Amino acid sequence: MSNKRPNIIEKRAPFSTDISDNGTHPEGLFSDFLLHFSQKAMGCEFSLYCGSKDKETSLVADQAFQIIADLEDQLSIFRSNTLVSRLNHSPVGSYIKFPPAIFFLLRRAVELSLATDGLFDITTNRLKLLWKEAQKSREIPLESSILSARNSPGIEGLDFNEKYFTVGRNQKEVEVDLGSIGKGFALDKASEYLLENQAQNYLLHGGTSSLLAQGSHPNYAKSKGPPGWEIGIPHPRKPQQLQGKMRLYNKALATSNNQTQFFYHQGERYGHLLDPRTGYPVSNDLLSVTVVSPDATEADALATAFFIMGFEKAALYCEKNPEIGAIFSRQRPKKSTPEIVVINVDSFERTL
Repeated sequence: MSNKRPNIIEKRAPFSTDISDNGTHPEGLFSDFLLHFSQKAMGCEFSLYCGSKDKETSLVADQAFQIIADLEDQLSIFRSNTLVSRLNHSPVGSYIKFPPAIFFLLRRAVELSLATDGLFDITTNRLKLLWKEAQKSREIPLESSILSARNSPGIEGLDFNEKYFTVGRNQKEVEVDLGSIGKGFALDKASEYLLENQAQNYLLHGGTSSLLAQGSHPNYAKSKGPPGWEIGIPHPRKPQQLQGKMRLYNKALATSNNQTQFFYHQGERYGHLLDPRTGYPVSNDLLSVTVVSPDATEADALATAFFIMGFEKAALYCEKNPEIGAIFSRQRPKKSTPEIVVINVDSFERTL
């Protein structure tokens, strides 16, 4: 269990903090100032913003960050003693008992995988490790190695016992990695705790791409305008430049793109997002995808899945699920300015 205390920083107006090289950042000129709590976890920095006079939130910030740290102790695949690591190294046919919240996170990951035709897949860890080594060596993996990693049984290789909250593997090739959903889940659990302790207005960030907004910025809460937190959506290739902004109220947001993690091999560009159908990095006209969802767990998962499935299928998913919004940034032939397509996000305003 981590006992690190969060750093506390006072941000005075004007407040415009770019905390992302590929995701989102709070935007705007505020007459009040915000408290900014932050702590390292899950390989990134988690942040909590609230009004300087918001005693309810500031008093329970420490415990909210402790919840995130405790989740890392259960979900990380980079620590040998976590529950997920134990599952990945358990004998086929044996079971690992999970706390109910983590058990249902795994179940929800399976549901999201089914909803996206397997494009969101928490069992592609072997494929990820293969391409991670490729990025280091700048060499493409052997076709036979890709085929072997791609032929994992996927979510069907996991067995769940609802009565005892246990999970097992029915094939040794299955390895779980919750990195594409863990940060969002951590934001949701931290927010649940804050709400239970009377916090009403705050903004939570998980790294550079996951965000959850509850209530309103203190200045917006006092105004007659629309409630929420104003969020800037950076240009996928020029992170200091905004492609648009929006008001986020009691919802979560996540962004995926291939513009910061990639390598070249023989003149070909390879990104870090992998298509489980082919075993290769995704190749389409999307530069970035930002998903708006009722919760951060779903936003995280769908941002990854939408980028992999491409614009047409992702747009159709949003049309069938109107509670899901998306902002697509698409490469236009022979043009440096991307095409922006917005679905189910009424508050979005273009700035390009």
